Amino acid sequence: MEMMENEQKAVTALQGELRTAKARIAGFQASLPAFDDAAARRKLGDKINKEGQVITELEHRITDSEGKISAFDEAIKLLPKDHAQSRDLRPGSELAKVRDLIRAKGQPLTLDDILRGLNYECDDKKRNSLRGSLSNYARDGRIFTKEDAPDTFGLLELENGSESKGELPAENENT
Repeated sequence: MEMMENEQKAVTALQGELRTAKARIAGFQASLPAFDDAAARRKLGDKINKEGQVITELEHRITDSEGKISAFDEAIKLLPKDHAQSRDLRPGSELAKVRDLIRAKGQPLTLDDILRGLNYECDDKKRNSLRGSLSNYARDGRIFTKEDAPDTFGLLELENGSESKGELPAENENT
């Protein structure tokens, strides 16, 4: 789990570096018309090429890290489940983090809120993957609930607060 989290942090950091490198290229390109001197323009062109190489390297490192994250995620799914965990989520898994986030907020959350809460990019691929996983659990009546609001998920334990604490519903006194 820790390795996966570290890789995710690395991806976030690399994405920040990538945005900076792209902004530098844009700045260099916008500056080109201001230079009449051919030697200065050539030096600026060299800087643009160097930043292009940095961008390529950053993109490769991001792809490598995302591949590792994917492999870690698949490896986690292969871990044997003991009987006690068969109805619960593997500690540290993505869905366990979602559960913990919703539990901490104490109310259902939208997919966007969940993705932001987990520090993920709100891209369609990640959103669709998470939506599918949460929907499957909710459909099976396990852990998560699908709320009426679009792309909003809650927890069974929050929805059925009294039942999750082991309390029985009040019986009719007239019986």
